[in-house]
Amino acid sequence: MKLRKGQIIKFKAIDDFTGKEIELSGIVVGDYKMIKEKYPLEMGEVDKKSNLYLVEVPNRSGNFVVHMSEIIKESLEVTQ
Repeated sequence: MKLRKGQIIKFKAIDDFTGKEIELSGIVVGDYKMIKEKYPLEMGEVDKKSNLYLVEVPNRSGNFVVHMSEIIKESLEVTQ
C-alpha cells in the first residue's frame, strides 16, 4: 500500500500530555524524502523501506511522522 500526497488518513498517535493513545485525521504532505529533508538529524536514515509518511493535522502544531502500521483508515479522496 502506498499513500499519495494530499490523501486523507486516520491514524493512531500518542498524546504528548497524557501519554494515551488517540486517533487523529490528517493530510499526507510527503513521504520519506520530505521527512529526511525536514528532519535530517532526527530522521536522516529513513529510506523507501521505512514506510513513513509526513502528515499535517488541522488544529495541531507541527507535523506527524506516521508509520503504515499506525494507519487506521485511508480515504481514496485526495485534497487539492
